[in-house]
Order: sequence, then C-alpha cells, then structure tokens
Amino acid sequence: MSSESSGKFDEISEQITEDRGALLTALSRSDSDERSTTELRREAGIPSGSMSYHMQTLVDLGLVEVVGEIDGEGTIPANVYSITSLGQEFLDSSHWRSFPTYDDIERLENHVSSLEDELETLKDVVRRGLGDDLRTIISEEVEKELEQRER
Repeated sequence: MSSESSGKFDEISEQITEDRGALLTALSRSDSDERSTTELRREAGIPSGSMSYHMQTLVDLGLVEVVGEIDGEGTIPANVYSITSLGQEFLDSSHWRSFPTYDDIERLENHVSSLEDELETLKDVVRRGLGDDLRTIISEEVEKELEQRER
C-alpha cells in the first residue's frame, strides 16, 4: 500500500462510525456482490431513519456505490449497493478495525448463555457432591470459632 493510500485511509477511518463500520462489514460479507438498503439495515441493525445518511457517507468516501434499485418495503425504491475496490482495500488494510455484526453479537450472546448454563450445572454438581462434606467442615469451623469466642 502506498503512503498516499495510507493517508487516504487515515482520513476515511475518521469517518467510520460503528454504524458505518457495521454496514461496510455487512456489505463485504455478502454472498452476492450487491445488497439492498433493506438487507443491509436488517443485517447491521441500523435504524431506517439513519440509513440514507450513513450510506451516502460511505458513497461519498468512495467505499460503496449505488448499483441499482429494487422495490422497497414502502413506496420508495430501495437502493442496491456494492462495495468498491477502495472499500475492499480499506477493509483489508491495517487501518480497519472490524465491527461485529448483529449475527456476531447474537452468536456471542448464545455462547455466553450456554456457558452460564454449564456453569450453573457444574455448581449444582459440586454442591450435591460436596454438600455433606462441606457442611461437616463448616460445622466444625463454626464450632471452633464459637469455642474461641467463649474463651
């Protein structure tokens, strides 16, 4: 990468918010080369009111381009976007820090939830397995403490 690209990427990085990063990442991870505004919004979890603002910024930065339109959810057609070579180069550069998508977050939440369930199961096993032994140890320690206090 040339120093010119590096300088340009520094400028671009300053404009990449979490939402724009999520949109750019969603577009780059697409199975097809093109994604509609509706698809990108759903995948990145961006409110519909801010989509055109974020996408226009990505277009202005040269990272994505409008390649067509399709019928949208409402009466207004939805733009179809494609990542540009500059956009892909930016994602591949060291200037980029990838933002997780909602699918990434959901996978992590599910994993954390399963680990929490597993931890609770292990705690129950330990409580049942050591319950009697721990009660005996605790009782003995409490008795020792009481005896020391009486002295």
